[in-house]
Amino acid sequence: MKGKRILTISLAASMLVPSAAMAADNSESKDMMEPTVSTSAADLRANLSQLLASHFEYQVLTAVKVYRQSDDADMVRERLEENAQQITTAMESIYGEEGASQFADIFSSQYEDSSELGMALRNGNMDEREKVKDQLLNDFPSELGGFLGTATEGNLPADTAEQALRAHEQDVINTAKHFVNGDYEEAYAAYDEGYKQMYTIGGALSSGIVTQMPEMFNHTEAMTPAADLRASFNQLLGLHFDYQVLTAVQESQNADGAEAASEKLEANAGEMVTAVESIYGEEGAAQFAEIFSSQYEDTSGLGNAIENNDDMQKEEVTDSLLMDFPEELGMFLETATEGNLPADTAESVLNAHEQDVIDVVESYVMEDYEMAYNSFDEGGERMSTIGTALSGAIVTQMPEMFAQEEENDGSEEPEEPQDPMNPSAVDMYSDINADFWAVNEISHLTDENIIKGYMDGTFGPNEPIKRVQAAKIITGAMDLSTDNRPDAGFDDISSEYYGKAYIDTVADEGIMMGHGDEFNPNDTLTRAQMAVVLERAFGFEAEGSNASFTDISSEYWAHDGIHAVVSAGLASGYPDDTFRPGEYGI
Repeated sequence: MKGKRILTISLAASMLVPSAAMAADNSESKDMMEPTVSTSAADLRANLSQLLASHFEYQVLTAVKVYRQSDDADMVRERLEENAQQITTAMESIYGEEGASQFADIFSSQYEDSSELGMALRNGNMDEREKVKDQLLNDFPSELGGFLGTATEGNLPADTAEQALRAHEQDVINTAKHFVNGDYEEAYAAYDEGYKQMYTIGGALSSGIVTQMPEMFNHTEAMTPAADLRASFNQLLGLHFDYQVLTAVQESQNADGAEAASEKLEANAGEMVTAVESIYGEEGAAQFAEIFSSQYEDTSGLGNAIENNDDMQKEEVTDSLLMDFPEELGMFLETATEGNLPADTAESVLNAHEQDVIDVVESYVMEDYEMAYNSFDEGGERMSTIGTALSGAIVTQMPEMFAQEEENDGSEEPEEPQDPMNPSAVDMYSDINADFWAVNEISHLTDENIIKGYMDGTFGPNEPIKRVQAAKIITGAMDLSTDNRPDAGFDDISSEYYGKAYIDTVADEGIMMGHGDEFNPNDTLTRAQMAVVLERAFGFEAEGSNASFTDISSEYWAHDGIHAVVSAGLASGYPDDTFRPGEYGI
């Protein structure tokens, strides 16, 4: 029954219940603090997140380069060790030499295992592979999780840290495995997830430290709306830099993974457009998208020009990257932020960013790996600088959007502390308040990693849902096994498609069907379709429903499904007595 309620509530929130969109915000007004993206605690969060994300990058690169016996394998391995030292230095600034020494001893095994993972994958030695996996997935998370639990005096619980670290190492293994197998779409999907997970860990770790030592961080907080915006932009921009470099390098080598890298770069740009839209609306996002499209097109063009030794094309795309794009986007950002991010400042830093990309690619192609990775590290750090500047300008421009409640002065009973790795939906999503009708269900689904919010910090409870997303949610929430399911046989679902296992499962269960020979995974489910899916999944019956909808006849194909979910209290119609079965959202 628990899984049934969780799933039905979450899907109904996405598709079926008009009243959810019209619910009033009855929360009391609070005294607000002046928001800022730059505090001692927010800086700690940003620094740790950036270091951890870089660590993930070099872990994956180490395993893949060792597997391929690439000329730059030793250089990458050295960078992984240097990054580990940077993290150790950060820990020393908080816990002193003794604590840093303990941390370093534990951490050293992890980057050694990253090299061994690549070697085990290359040699095909299953015993060695399982040994390395056991060390990465069990020994290391257990040891470091225990250390962090003790060091933070329980503010980051050991079991929570261990769980997050295990998920991180699984991301590394999955990404490396897909890359060496040539499954590039899956590899980049795993890479994307793993990179983002490091920002989650950075937030949790910094929050635990700040809670433990409030005086050290001037009684500021790591998890605030403004700090969240900074983290979101830093994360998106960091990934964007990675995908730019990967796209250009892969194109310059005419590599098999070039197309997948280019597609991921474009998808990342789409995420940034969504973030901009959440702040500046559709019109602002459209302008941003139009300007931004030239940049990822020129990135591919740079790689092609290098591969073809086309100096004229190379000059053309570098001019566009270094002059046209920074100027256009700089002017847009100045206008959008009402001058809080001046055009010349934005243009200068965007120009430097594009030069970083060009420097990495040219150095790598010339096999000057030290210069290439120096530029790569500098470029990654610069993206955090850009993210901080942009988020700071936005928060200065719109302080009310990122206002934070003042600390309790002691006159009110304090709230129950949240597990930093498993916060409630109220803490995670800016558009979910404590009175929202499905807050508990959304929290649980997020904790179980069945659903996620958007990068702008919203959940979007009234957003429509794609068919492949519904398949995944149903499979996860109902705890359906995906093992040994027959191939559903849809022409548009390849054996490598990331959602195939979920689609085969719901098709086998008779919950979701295709349209002829196709599943159409990216189509949005209508309200009628979602009603039928819920009816099939849970066997609801149209009993006790006296509802009458002017747009639903007794012969309508989804009549029974609609009345079944209405009878179950999961859906309702609109004030004009319609159900609007063909609509995609609330």
